[in-house]
Amino acid sequence: MNTPGVLQKSITSGSWLMGGYAIQKLLNIAAFVILARFLTPTEFGIMALVLVLPKFIESISDTGLGAAVINYRGDIHRFLNSVWTIHILKSVVIALLIWVAGPYIAKFYHAESARLAISLGGIFIVILNASNIGEAYLLRDLAFHKITIRDTARDIAYITGALVSVYWLPSYWALFIGTLCSYLTQALSTYILHPYRPRLSFTWAPLKELTTYGSHIAGQNIFQKLYAFIEVTVVNTFTDANALGLFTRAKSAASIAPGFVGSMIRRISFPAYSRLKDDLDKVNEGVKKSLDMITFFLAPITIFMIIFSQKIILFLLGAEWVGMVPLFQLFLLYFFISSINDITQPITNALERPGLQTILEAIRLVIVTLCIIPLTRSWDTLGATLAITITSIPLTILAIYWLHKLTHIKYRVIVQALSVPLGMATLVSLPLLYWHEWISQQPMYIFLGIVSGAGVAYLIGIYCLGIWRTYGPYPTILLVLKHWRN
Repeated sequence: MNTPGVLQKSITSGSWLMGGYAIQKLLNIAAFVILARFLTPTEFGIMALVLVLPKFIESISDTGLGAAVINYRGDIHRFLNSVWTIHILKSVVIALLIWVAGPYIAKFYHAESARLAISLGGIFIVILNASNIGEAYLLRDLAFHKITIRDTARDIAYITGALVSVYWLPSYWALFIGTLCSYLTQALSTYILHPYRPRLSFTWAPLKELTTYGSHIAGQNIFQKLYAFIEVTVVNTFTDANALGLFTRAKSAASIAPGFVGSMIRRISFPAYSRLKDDLDKVNEGVKKSLDMITFFLAPITIFMIIFSQKIILFLLGAEWVGMVPLFQLFLLYFFISSINDITQPITNALERPGLQTILEAIRLVIVTLCIIPLTRSWDTLGATLAITITSIPLTILAIYWLHKLTHIKYRVIVQALSVPLGMATLVSLPLLYWHEWISQQPMYIFLGIVSGAGVAYLIGIYCLGIWRTYGPYPTILLVLKHWRN
């Protein structure tokens, strides 16, 4: 396929992902806001404990074959059944291990009252791995409209299951049932959206072609999930389930805006760059456009939400959740700093240099582990969040260095892509910061009007810089809108 076709498909896919992600996150926000009125942070903390170990074991046993299949240049049909079989067998073993170890896990996390839920946690991994392996074709062909349908259906199932259950079971069981509904819906939808029907196959020989690449992807997943496991374990060890609930919810809420752009960039970039990997100029161009889009959206949202985080949380969740305000602010900063990795990871993987990203994940794991334990012991969840945020800075610098080495993109281009939206958003937010207290005391409709006005001022500033001095993300936005209309 020629490169214009890839660009057009990527933008079309991005449109689907953007719309789908907006719907999904609105559903998730609505579910959280409603559930937060019925459940305490402790219930959310317990649910985090239910999921953390199954996800960790799943990651350390991951072969990376799924990503290797998507990146493979030839016909993938001969791999699918064998890969699916490995996933099924592995997930069943994980579920049995979690069931047997459940009482000990509950005791370790001081959550004996949730012993049954923790023991049943492995069922989520079984359901996830039972999904139709044929959806690899959807990813290879950039058919993200179908992936969006799958994810939206999953989130509708979660909110329906959780909200119905919370009336009869106002505890973490409502979250458990909602999560179960979401996993089941996601798995079933993959069979509706693609006609491929996997079956058990124990023919392993063809998979040798995928193992080298897959091992690096597996390494990335292991370090990422080990990082998440250590994060939850350390916070729970030095605090309690209530603090863990505030911590995990603050991180989840702060990830909404970066996820809106970052998830789209990651999911589109990997298959797109896999097709363009022999044309480094096009890859370089794609990096520039990705940087433009990420910083254009995230800079103003991050700054505005940091300034008014307390008003937002009090309005949506109530006074019981106000303890997550400083955590939420730090996580907003963390996700903005780390957003560069949303570009680096798909590029290193698509250009068949996944070992670089594996090294980056290993470095992150070591640095965060060294910092999070003493800081959490001293300052509880605030210390943990501070450790995560501070350590993201050197890792992002390293990611930018590798991005430059791989694609030959100039540092000047990277700095301009980051600094123009950030500088304009900072300039526009200065009046908001100065009159912060007065604005926060206004009714919500006046508050939203003021913030919307600041957003319009930001857009005008980006437009003026793009027209007068050709600075900033304006040309990229114009190109995306042009393809979007077509």
